[in-house]
Amino acid sequence: MTQRLAVLGCGWVADMHVRAAAACGVPVVGVANHRLESAERFAKEHGIARVTTDWRALIAEPEVDAVIAAWTRHHTKQEAMQLIGAAGIPAGAVLDTMELQNDPSFEQRGIMQVMHHPVHGDFKVPAWPVRVDGKPSRVAPSPVLGEHTADVLGSWLGLNEADVAALRRDGAL
Repeated sequence: MTQRLAVLGCGWVADMHVRAAAACGVPVVGVANHRLESAERFAKEHGIARVTTDWRALIAEPEVDAVIAAWTRHHTKQEAMQLIGAAGIPAGAVLDTMELQNDPSFEQRGIMQVMHHPVHGDFKVPAWPVRVDGKPSRVAPSPVLGEHTADVLGSWLGLNEADVAALRRDGAL
């Protein structure tokens, strides 16, 4: 089945998308813009039948399978997500790595946690996303070099504190 597109906005980005769709044989069935005269001119130039200033009505039409939203360059991704979601269309902002790192809701939900490392200090790291008993798991730093040497030598080889101290003194550890 061929996808049918609608375009929100009628600037040069929308023009590029409509031309690409035409080259691929994908019909554009509607255009919405806040200025009706601009939308009418764009529709006439590209042979688009449906013209409106109401983008919510356009994207809700059953003959529209996908939307190319040139107007998103005038909105943040959160604004676009909220506007489209408010129109009843599921939408989500795609966050880059720094946005994920700095998203306050990720820290509040325990997805990103500040961890103290004895050598490197405090820094934020992603936590395990799986919840046990509804609670996020807590992150912990990796051990520093030699931190558990005495415990391992004692439990695995049966060495006592004096034996480990002698190994340290002789430069073996």
